Amino acid sequence: MIFSRLVPPEVRDAYRWDGTAVLVTGICAGMTGPFLGVIARDQLHASALQISFMIAAPFASYLFTVLWAARIERRGALPYLVGANVMAAAPLLAMAGAVNAWLFVLIVVASTMLAPVATTAYNVVLRDIYPDEWRGRLMGLVRSGRVVMVSAAALLTGWLLGRFGYRVVFPAAAVIGVGGALCWLGLRAYSTPAPPNRERVSALEALATLWRDRRFAWYSTGYFIFGFSNIMISPVIPIFQVDVLKITPMWVAILSTASAAMGGAAYYYWGHSVDRRGPFRSLLFGYTVLLVIPVVYAFTRNVPTLLIAAIAGGIAGPGTELSWVNVVMRFGQQRQIARYSALHLTLLGIRGLIAPWVGGALIAVWPGMRPIFWLAFGLQLVGWMVMGSFAYTHARPGSDLGPLTEMVIGEHPGH
Repeated sequence: MIFSRLVPPEVRDAYRWDGTAVLVTGICAGMTGPFLGVIARDQLHASALQISFMIAAPFASYLFTVLWAARIERRGALPYLVGANVMAAAPLLAMAGAVNAWLFVLIVVASTMLAPVATTAYNVVLRDIYPDEWRGRLMGLVRSGRVVMVSAAALLTGWLLGRFGYRVVFPAAAVIGVGGALCWLGLRAYSTPAPPNRERVSALEALATLWRDRRFAWYSTGYFIFGFSNIMISPVIPIFQVDVLKITPMWVAILSTASAAMGGAAYYYWGHSVDRRGPFRSLLFGYTVLLVIPVVYAFTRNVPTLLIAAIAGGIAGPGTELSWVNVVMRFGQQRQIARYSALHLTLLGIRGLIAPWVGGALIAVWPGMRPIFWLAFGLQLVGWMVMGSFAYTHARPGSDLGPLTEMVIGEHPGH
């Protein structure tokens, strides 16, 4: 395993198993993820409705994340981590028979439905196998290796799809993905069930937090508007790329590689930014970079220009990811992290279920699609302003943003 000599001897074996699993499943991700929307539209002539469904359906599972989290904490995370990743890869074997758009879309939906389970279980496994003082650095090493594998796999797949087609390439990726998931079984000696006395919270209880904590409601409003816009254009982008720009699989691979490469390099910067500026201002800076993407799509007349959008997404992606995790910790402190995490994921599920359908419907209104990107830019700008007003009013580095303090209803009516 790469960088093993940089790892303390007491966790080196766990690091090797974890790193191997992440690298191999990264190959599967690089061989499939960047190409799904384009292939559905270009080769199977999927409609805007079908692509919207392909994007929206998996978000339904986020509404049940709190239920899965309770089971994972109670029974141990490793079986769920392995099982969810096997179930993510295995349906891709059926791509060999995906001869029409609906079959293709349903296979993709089946493959992505358990993503929240895999993510939740993996976070718990990381807590179990790596000591606190080394966890961040070891996660960074593993992520860096994954970025390399995803990028290399995407570039190779751009060529393989032109030669063999998705009905051969995607089943091959499925075999690789299942093999990678099984590598996590090597961690059985290191991952154990957590103590039973952890906070359990339902989705409705989590949503009630928006009423009880006005500051989190303020923050969530900006996050929801900006995120809604991002998801809204998710079905529009592959349709625009195919119908207007006539993109090829090789260019999809190039854009994916450029984004992944910038993301891998940006993790180091964003980690320091979150520590120095705080997660709220870091998130706002990430949003500023993301504003570039709809503008590029609104103006572009050729595929190479999309490299600007790909690079912007690669730079900002790690920042928004690291920031929201730290935001939840700042709001929840130690006692209510589960509550705020559940609320964040529940809101993600709600906007993810709605926004793709809005984007798909707008294609019928604006077939040229460029006005949709301007609308998305406008929504993002509103979300950016809401988040900015919060970040520069209440989110100074080092400030206390724990729940049930300054702006909770009933305690400080002057607010």
